[in-house]
Amino acid sequence: MRERLVAFCASVLTVLLAIAMSLLVAQPASAEEAPAVEATETVQVVEAVPVEASPAKVEPPVTPLVEAPVAAPAPPLTEAPVAPPAPPAEEEVVVNKTTTTPPVETPPAPPIQTTTTPPTPEQPTLPTCIDQVNWSYTYDTATGSGTITAASDQKAQSTALCDPLATRSAAWSYDLPASGNPSYPQTLRGFKDVTVDTLGTFNFAPPQLASCRQYDTYAEWQSNGGPGGLPLPGKLYGTGNEEPPFLSDKLGGKGNGPTYHSTTSDGCNQPEPPAVPNPKVDKSEWKDGKFVCGDLTVTQTREVTTTPYKVTLKDGKWIVVEDTENIKTVTETQTRALTTEEIESCKPAVPEPKVVTSEWVSGEWVCGDTTVEQTRTVSTTTSTPVFVSGSTWTVSTETVVKTETQEVALSESQLETCEAVVVPPTTPPTKPVAHKPSAPTGDNLAYTGTESTPAVFLGGSLLLLGAMLAAINLRRRKATNE
Repeated sequence: MRERLVAFCASVLTVLLAIAMSLLVAQPASAEEAPAVEATETVQVVEAVPVEASPAKVEPPVTPLVEAPVAAPAPPLTEAPVAPPAPPAEEEVVVNKTTTTPPVETPPAPPIQTTTTPPTPEQPTLPTCIDQVNWSYTYDTATGSGTITAASDQKAQSTALCDPLATRSAAWSYDLPASGNPSYPQTLRGFKDVTVDTLGTFNFAPPQLASCRQYDTYAEWQSNGGPGGLPLPGKLYGTGNEEPPFLSDKLGGKGNGPTYHSTTSDGCNQPEPPAVPNPKVDKSEWKDGKFVCGDLTVTQTREVTTTPYKVTLKDGKWIVVEDTENIKTVTETQTRALTTEEIESCKPAVPEPKVVTSEWVSGEWVCGDTTVEQTRTVSTTTSTPVFVSGSTWTVSTETVVKTETQEVALSESQLETCEAVVVPPTTPPTKPVAHKPSAPTGDNLAYTGTESTPAVFLGGSLLLLGAMLAAINLRRRKATNE
């Protein structure tokens, strides 16, 4: 029993020491070093369970631990949960039944030092353009040309001028006859504009004239209208003309003199100009149009170009030149009769003559004839182009029929038709028998005798005799032919 009480007291003492160490570590060094952020510390306390120890391990010096009044601080165990919060980095203290892990003391964090940077002074804003300009110019009286220079030491965001300077260089010619220097009236021949809108040097010059002229260079600030403030009249009639301000007036004392100059009128008055010659007329060749067969004429066209002349003054002398701005070209037309070749080209083509020939046809013949006459027709159709008028043609068709004849020998079949005919020796036939190409018939035989019976008998005898004679004659002909 005694050993158990000693062990229990030792366990309680160990727990109390652990709690005291935990509170000591959790307390901040001072109020100023305490962290501003609230933290919640959790201390887990494991109730100590007395362990029964063996008698061999109990040392005699342990007795004072039993009698020590260390149990009195036990009440703080109840107030431990309301201890001031500790920093988050603090570890838990876990008291086991047999082993106690002491807490590691964490040093307080050093105070945060803040460095303050002094504000940078504001830089001045540069202007967007230059308004402090050093102007200068040069002027050449012979050509009316020169230069304008704009310079500045001012710093700006660009080299652009806040108020550019517009210039206009004009050329005037003397009206003839001219006298004096300058001579009036004068006619404006042209001008050229230049605007100085950035730093640098700019060239200006008017249109160039050979002689009898005046050059003027005017100027105006952009704020006063720029080029729009430099109107020029068409003519100058002397002093007092409504002219814009001169460049030398705008930049007074910045150049080598006035920016205008005139020549004398010596040699300006030339003799009367020569007469303008008649215009030059160029005509192209006539070109034929198209025609169709049946037309009487064909249309032709050509170009006629008329170039007029004009008299102008060059280098103090009158010259005649072509007035190229007034050249005119027109198209002329005419008609002409068609040529023979063109008319012949419309002649229609005709076919070759067409010939149609019939068969030979035999004519009539009589016994005793040895030949017979035959005939046939030959039809020839021809087409001929016939001119009507202009280039109109027609085709004429004509058919010519011709009859051809020929005489040919009678054939044997034709001759055999005559051998059966008996001719009485005393009584000639009253009419010869005519034969046609057709086969002979009994009707073609001669009729003789009387109506009496003796006559019939006699006729039969004669007929028999004639047949015999014909047979004899036929044999002779065959023998002759052989």
